Amino acid sequence: MFVLSDQGVVLKVEAMRAFQAGDKARLDYFVQRYTLLIKGMQDLAIPSELTAARNLIVAAVQDHQRFYVRKQQEIGRQAWSLSSEAQQASQKLHQAYADLLKQYPQENANNRQAFFDYLCALDFL
Repeated sequence: MFVLSDQGVVLKVEAMRAFQAGDKARLDYFVQRYTLLIKGMQDLAIPSELTAARNLIVAAVQDHQRFYVRKQQEIGRQAWSLSSEAQQASQKLHQAYADLLKQYPQENANNRQAFFDYLCALDFL
């Protein structure tokens, strides 16, 4: 899941750069790449106790995709700004982190920090 989260971070940053450059074709490309990332996350075989956290992460990435779909319509008309999708995604990622900590209360500090770092990097806020 962390490998896929890394891909989500790359998509987030590259889509943001495409929007800021006014490059609609490139932004369209990254919006489509989100579909593949979401499918990969949904298809990932995971232990049942991680289902809730995975579903929250997937929902957050879907919010990211919806955010960029909206941005496709705004290229050239508006400066960069976050929206309700970005805020909802952030809340879901925070919930996923809390769920991971709940599922693995005895996890060592390095792994707990990794949970935080990966989800934080995926977050817009």
